[in-house]
Amino acid sequence: MKLPDKILVKQQIEPVELLMDFETKNKYAIIDDKGKVLLYAHEDTHWLSRQILRQNRPIKIDIVDTKGKNVCTLERKWFLFKSKTTVHGQANGEIEQKSWAVKRVFDVYDSKGLAFTASSRLHKIWTYNLLKDGEEVGSIIKKWRGILREALTDADQFIIDYKGSTEHKLLAIATALTIDLRFFEQKK
Repeated sequence: MKLPDKILVKQQIEPVELLMDFETKNKYAIIDDKGKVLLYAHEDTHWLSRQILRQNRPIKIDIVDTKGKNVCTLERKWFLFKSKTTVHGQANGEIEQKSWAVKRVFDVYDSKGLAFTASSRLHKIWTYNLLKDGEEVGSIIKKWRGILREALTDADQFIIDYKGSTEHKLLAIATALTIDLRFFEQKK
C-alpha cells in the first residue's frame, strides 16, 4: 500500500454526542487530497472507561483498509500525565509523550529507533511540526471546522503533510490519532 504525502484524518460526528455529554467510540476516515477514502480507523474501548477516564482512558484503535482488512492497531494503556501508544501491524513502533505543559512533544519510534518528533508550542497548539534530527520534515495540523462544530462536538480533522515511507506515514496517522485523543477529545 502506498500513501500520498498529504493526508486528511477526518473524525465522524456522532449524533449522540451532540445531544448529551456521552462519549461514543471514535471513528475516522483517512482521505487523500482528492477526497478518496484510503483507510478507516475505529476505536474499540469500553463505554465506561470513555465516560470516566475520558482522554486518559486505555485505547485500542484499528486502522483498516477500505475492504476492512487490518493495516495496523494502536494500543494505549491508562495514564495519568504522559501517554504511550504502541503501534503494530504494517507499521510497528511507539508514540511516547514527552511533555504536555508549555510544549507538547511526542517522540515517534519505529523498529530502528527515533523516526521523528511531533512538537507543538503552547501558543500554536493546533500545529505539530514533525522533526527529524532537528529539521522539519512534515506537519500535523488540526483544521479549524467552524465555531459551532468546535463548540458542540469533539469531531476533529487533521491534515498530515509528510514525505516519509509508508510505515512512517502510518506512524504519522497514528500520531494524529494519539494527539486527538490526548488533547482534543473534550468538547470545548
